[in-house]
Amino acid sequence: AWHKNNDVRQKQKIELKVYTGAKSIPDFPNAKVIEEYLKFNDEIPHEDVLDWQCPDLKQFQDKAFHYLSWTFQHSFEKCFPIITSWQQFKLSRDDQSDKITLLYKPTEYVSLSCLCVLM
Repeated sequence: AWHKNNDVRQKQKIELKVYTGAKSIPDFPNAKVIEEYLKFNDEIPHEDVLDWQCPDLKQFQDKAFHYLSWTFQHSFEKCFPIITSWQQFKLSRDDQSDKITLLYKPTEYVSLSCLCVLM
């Protein structure tokens, strides 16, 4: 516990140093900067306008392997729920259900919380 207290004290010292330095700057924080952050003028498009693309599993696995050193199995386990969510979303839309090709089809239900798939 003592090492955690030292970490907390060190962080407090750094925060106090930054606070003191910022206080010494005249007109800090700048009112224009504050106003820019508080002003929200971006329009969020309606979900019908957005086209949610299926995640590219191969690209995700390559990046996860390169940047995070994840195995391909681990990255598949992380990406699989997103891909199945995408499939469910597309299948739930009447206009899209005939155009979608399922990437993963259930082969059997093992339990309510687990679904086996054939790749």
